[in-house]
Order: sequence, then C-alpha cells, then structure tokens
Amino acid sequence: MIVSHEHRFVFLHARKTAGTSIMTSLSRYLGPDDVCLGDVELAIRDGFIEVGPRTLMKNLRPRDLGLVVSRRRREALIASPEGRESPWTALRATGYRRAAASATGLASAHSTAAEVRRALGERRWCDYFKFVFVRNFWDRFLSFYFWRTRSLSPRPSFASFLDAIHRGDRDAMRRLDAEGWDNYPIYTIDGQVAVDFVGRFENLGDDVAEAARRIGLPFDGWLPREKGTVKPAGARREDYYDEESIDRVARLFHDEIALFGYEYGA
Repeated sequence: MIVSHEHRFVFLHARKTAGTSIMTSLSRYLGPDDVCLGDVELAIRDGFIEVGPRTLMKNLRPRDLGLVVSRRRREALIASPEGRESPWTALRATGYRRAAASATGLASAHSTAAEVRRALGERRWCDYFKFVFVRNFWDRFLSFYFWRTRSLSPRPSFASFLDAIHRGDRDAMRRLDAEGWDNYPIYTIDGQVAVDFVGRFENLGDDVAEAARRIGLPFDGWLPREKGTVKPAGARREDYYDEESIDRVARLFHDEIALFGYEYGA
C-alpha cells in the first residue's frame, strides 16, 4: 500500500494481484515523506530501490533493520540492548507495528479504503488519485492458496482450504492461514467502489502505465517479478478446480465478479 503526498496518489494493495511488484516499481518515485507499507524489503535486498527516511516496511529481516522507518523513531526501533537474541527481537520488543500505526494511522500493507480515508482525512482522500488492481478470481484464489500454505507441512489440499473459507470456519481458517481472503473491503466503502481506477492483472503493464500517466509519473515499464516462485512448477488451474470448487469461488466473489465480468474460463 502506498500513500504518496508528493505525487498525490494512493495505491491500495489487493492481495495476489501483483501488488508487491507494482509497489516495488512505484517506490522508486516516492518522496521522503511518502508512506509505503508492505514487502518492499524484497526490492531493497535485491538493490532495486532506496528507501526514504519515512518509508515503512512490514516483516523486516534482521539485515534490513538499518533501513527502517521514521527519522524520529529510528533509534528507538533499531536499538538492540545487550542480551537480546537479535535485532529482530529488539525490533519486536519496541513495538514496531504500534510505531508504524502511530506514525501513519495505518499498520497493514492491505489497509482498506475506509482505513486509509480515515488516516488521510476527507480532503486529501478526495483530492488524491486512488487505484487498485483486480485479477481473475479463480486464478487469484489459487495463487492465494499457494502463498498462504507455502510453509505448511504437509500442505493442506486446495479443496480443504476452500472448504474452510466457504463454510466460514474461523478455527480452520486460522489453522490454514486462510484469513484475509477477501479483497472487496480494500477498495470499496459501504459496498461502493471507492477508487478512481481499477487496473487488471491480465493487462498489468499497460494498466500500471495508465495509472502512472494519470498521476504524472515517468513510468518506464519496469515491473519486477516478486513472490512468483511459490506456485509449483507445472501447476495448472484445471488440476485444482472441479465443477463444485468453480461454483464455490463464484459464490465467494459474487459481487466482484458481477462488477468486473470475469469468468472461470476467461
């Protein structure tokens, strides 16, 4: 999720829609007071971008701690008193997430439109250009399954993962790390689309270029591939879906499918 005061835009990060790649690319244009919440440390680690003093990141690795957050809070966040196990432990102990929330009013890479509007205030929310990306919902849900179960051993079946969400089984969803499957609140408020532009994953390069044109960024077309290695090699959509699971996903994402006209076979 990006809030750029310098360029007056908000990028809302819907899950599994190439959001990290988009954020990594656009982060190159951010000013020192702009806010970026998410996995941008992947790009920092690979030397793609530099981080302004108030860029905020989640899930930092210990080697990235020197790149952290707000100038005012930097010393407190990365201080590592003797006897602590690691800089990461020190970071957790100083309440990184609370500090991020205090500095911006936001603490999630997938903050909802309502949360961002509340943090920005009505005037800036209305003035800033806001955009999000969507994706074929059957493909997106399969990608979400691979990502969320990547560290589970044994990996639960796709059918059981989908079943837990479809039944609304909170205990099973927590156990399978299946919470946060719904992107709809990220870009809607009171059931209405709250952004100025909705790009499509299937038209990623052109739609990022269009968003950048509207913002006024000199976008060069560069979009790194991030988080793209979790899906097993050779995995095909038809290997995971049958008629029942196709219908279940259609019911889960009914409102969004009605908005954007996606179909399973499209």
